[in-house]
Amino acid sequence: MFSSRVRQQQFWPDFAKHLGKDNDIQLKEVASNDFDISIPTAGTDRPTNILLLVDQALQSQFARLESWLQQTQDDPRVIILLGLSSRNLSRALQELQLRLLEKRYLVTVLPVAFVNQLLPTIKSFASASPTIGVPCSPVQPATIMPWATTTAPRQLLTAPQVDTIQQICGSLEGLEMATRMQEGRRQLETYLGSQVARAVCEFWDDEWIA
Repeated sequence: MFSSRVRQQQFWPDFAKHLGKDNDIQLKEVASNDFDISIPTAGTDRPTNILLLVDQALQSQFARLESWLQQTQDDPRVIILLGLSSRNLSRALQELQLRLLEKRYLVTVLPVAFVNQLLPTIKSFASASPTIGVPCSPVQPATIMPWATTTAPRQLLTAPQVDTIQQICGSLEGLEMATRMQEGRRQLETYLGSQVARAVCEFWDDEWIA
């Protein structure tokens, strides 16, 4: 099922085209504020509630996110973060994950880069595991840090680079602070190389974290 409110989203025209062409998934339209999309959950009679967020103006959607998380706290649930801008998606994903960490919500987040990948992602998730919809463990900063570069999502930071950053900075907040200071930038350049360090520093140039 999908909620009528999805029709109000800016991605609806493109989503509707793919919805009509997909013969493997049939979504019935209903009036609901509890979910944007609802799909069967393997191993239980409770459906998985899916909330669709877009990377643009993510903070303006936080009020609805908070309400949805409270309403569905006893149900299987998933957040799909849809990228309408390749540059904004990595930053929005980081912002969303940090928000969930701060509020201690346990919920699966699936980033989707393009509207035409939305239905395939839902189908893949629905058939992936008999534990579908069970809230995942809290995402750790190390899983967010690879996205902290202007080259994401095309090229994320590698595991050795993330390990190096953690040794130098200690945390995601420490990385943000390091990019603000001359000595911090110098250390990043020394251990990561000038090109990677520049991309990391540029990522934080207009970040929201204080």
